[in-house]
Amino acid sequence: MRAVQELREDFRTKKRALLEAIRASAASTRAVGKTLTQLSDLADATLRTLWEQAGMRGRCALVAVGGFGRAKLFLFLNAAIFAVWIFINSVQVGVAFFDPYPFGLLTMAMSIEAIFLSCFVLISQNRQAEKDRVRADIEYEVNIKAELEVAHLHEKTDQIYAEMLERLNRLER
Repeated sequence: MRAVQELREDFRTKKRALLEAIRASAASTRAVGKTLTQLSDLADATLRTLWEQAGMRGRCALVAVGGFGRAKLFLFLNAAIFAVWIFINSVQVGVAFFDPYPFGLLTMAMSIEAIFLSCFVLISQNRQAEKDRVRADIEYEVNIKAELEVAHLHEKTDQIYAEMLERLNRLER
């Protein structure tokens, strides 16, 4: 548990440093984009480390299964399995019926599959939500910086306008 707290603090420190770099510099869009990429990579690395410490080394497999569950291949494969299962257990094809109608074993297997897939999807959504939170924090910081820059530009244009009026008044005299 202590390692998780250390990782959290390390992430927050690095995140603050990157956000401060955005705030402090009059950075170009390219530099801000590079900093945002670094922050996204930092979030990925921190999550990867947390998953590995939690014994979830199959992160790639988890994402792959979550992705497979949303693919057309998953639908077609399940439909084919259902059709073969029902055919084997409905029509005499030389194989003994191992799950006769109403197909209780098939129902149970599909329920278990649904449970695991829903877990994979939820974990995948949590991971995406964490990335979205980081991205939203970054966008908020960038928006504040942009707002400050716009306010600064307004001050400059007001100052230039005042100087122009003063020069015009001097020229008229």
